[in-house]
Amino acid sequence: MIFRCLVRPAKLIASVLAIGFIASTASAQPAGLDWRQFRDRSGTLVDYPAALFSETPAEGENGVTLARRDGRAQLRIFTVANARGETPRSFLRREFPFDRATLAYDRVARNFFAVSARREGRIVYTRCNFAQRIHCIELAYPQSEKRAFDPVTTRISLSLRPQ
Repeated sequence: MIFRCLVRPAKLIASVLAIGFIASTASAQPAGLDWRQFRDRSGTLVDYPAALFSETPAEGENGVTLARRDGRAQLRIFTVANARGETPRSFLRREFPFDRATLAYDRVARNFFAVSARREGRIVYTRCNFAQRIHCIELAYPQSEKRAFDPVTTRISLSLRPQ
């Protein structure tokens, strides 16, 4: 459920232009990306760069997905019930039963976890904050754009909070 990797083919020209756009804007400062706040009905608040991701979210049964115009990057925002009263560690253990040594980044705290994995040329970063419900983001983007996405990922991740 949480650790799915979205893969879409993209045209080479669009990719090159998008890489240049992200590299020029994200490396300068995440503030230049027209940051806005997303709020859903479940009380999840998160900042997102409107210059990178569509303003019209595609709603699904478990949240919304904002996509970069070329389709090569997605930001999924969702909330799940914590009916089992799980901690970040127990939830992560259940949802990610694989060897966590395969993760590129792995941090578990008292009220959140953040993990990142590389799959099929993409980076998938997931963070979930635990309150009465579990508020999550999943950011997927091309591995070749890691440096450009690092400050974007940091801001999105640190802004995630329940209302």
